[in-house]
Amino acid sequence: MLDSEKNYLSTQSSNNINLQSCNDYQTEFYNMIVHNDRSNIAKYVGSTVKWQLDIYQNNYHQCLFSMLKKTFIRTIILLEKNNYDISYLFNSFIKDNSSVEQNLTLYGARFSSWLKLQADSCNVMMIAADLAMLDYYLYQCYYASNSPLFDIELFLALNDTEKLNSKFQCIPSIRLLKSQFNLIEIQSSDIIKSTQHTDQTHDVFHYLVYRELGIAKYQQIREDRYLLLSDLSEPRTLLHISENSSYNTEVNMPILIQKQWVVMQ
Repeated sequence: MLDSEKNYLSTQSSNNINLQSCNDYQTEFYNMIVHNDRSNIAKYVGSTVKWQLDIYQNNYHQCLFSMLKKTFIRTIILLEKNNYDISYLFNSFIKDNSSVEQNLTLYGARFSSWLKLQADSCNVMMIAADLAMLDYYLYQCYYASNSPLFDIELFLALNDTEKLNSKFQCIPSIRLLKSQFNLIEIQSSDIIKSTQHTDQTHDVFHYLVYRELGIAKYQQIREDRYLLLSDLSEPRTLLHISENSSYNTEVNMPILIQKQWVVMQ
């Protein structure tokens, strides 16, 4: 091996070690901020008088608060129109749910279940919890990785046996949600204001979250399509899904392919 190659590999190895050290440092520092570990923070930054620690904690808190505001747009509208203090709710959630993740894109995953714990018998909070899950899925859908387009010509070129044994799976941006509330109607301004008097129905509404031309969207879908998409969260053969009559595969599968909501493995 040439000296230049050895030097290059040595540099790359050193960079990887430094990057890992930096990641470890950042995670450990976050933990200290969250747990108010002033004595150990001093070892990292030299000294920590109270105002310095307050600044660190305030910056950390504001990052989490901003992330919640950015993610739960529809939930905020619903709760504010029903006279809830959003700042109080977000601050309370952050207090119960700290984070040391360097990528905050996933922060807020527990917000929906946390709202349900606050709901008691309050109908507005129950609606807000489902709406929060929808908000979270829309945000995750937007940032989900891309996937290749479905190759319809390749599929049509297969013989019948090959088609039945072909595996299909939902693309990474697909999210599914079911609720006892009609979340689409509830978001119209007149209905939002009267949700205190909106009762849960015996119906179940099924929603699909998807991305179209880079924009995260959602729509209500039929139960059979919901069930099929749920099963396709894992790779399934066409034979497998065709054997389940509740999926109505002959009707739904062509639609999923046409919409590019599934890929062939």
